[in-house]
Amino acid sequence: WSGKLPVEKVGEFFFQACQDEPLLAFENLRVEVRCVEATTFIIFRKDNPRLAAFRIANCTNDPLFFRQQRTEVPSVEVSPGYSVPFAWYEPTFPRRLEIRSAQGSQQCVRIEFVPSHEGQDLRAATVSGMRGQLHYKVRRSGPTLMLLVWCDPRSGEK
Repeated sequence: WSGKLPVEKVGEFFFQACQDEPLLAFENLRVEVRCVEATTFIIFRKDNPRLAAFRIANCTNDPLFFRQQRTEVPSVEVSPGYSVPFAWYEPTFPRRLEIRSAQGSQQCVRIEFVPSHEGQDLRAATVSGMRGQLHYKVRRSGPTLMLLVWCDPRSGEK
């Protein structure tokens, strides 16, 4: 990982580190910036997966692959019916995701994962290889902002 961290701001943020050798693995990290008198502390911690700041839930019947738009990091695979903790690979970039139905596919849907969408049912375009359109909703569950993604097969009918 070689991105920029917004350490000039006091507060807490999360980012994703990726290891691709020997096996692909993701680690979500929590960074806290504190100022005590004239000293700034930057504290790195492994994010607790049960209390993650962000989580993606795949409510479709197909595996989906997610990654932050405008990054070159490998996609995070989310199996059907499962959810995974998520963090932004580049925390200073916009919170936009690319969703693919197959690893390495050039066809993707782009959505915004932002709190202003909380509670709204939003429709995304059809993802190549899937029947129907993807729908998504952003919900809060305790401290976690969740992205729920599902497919409506009726929306793919013509």
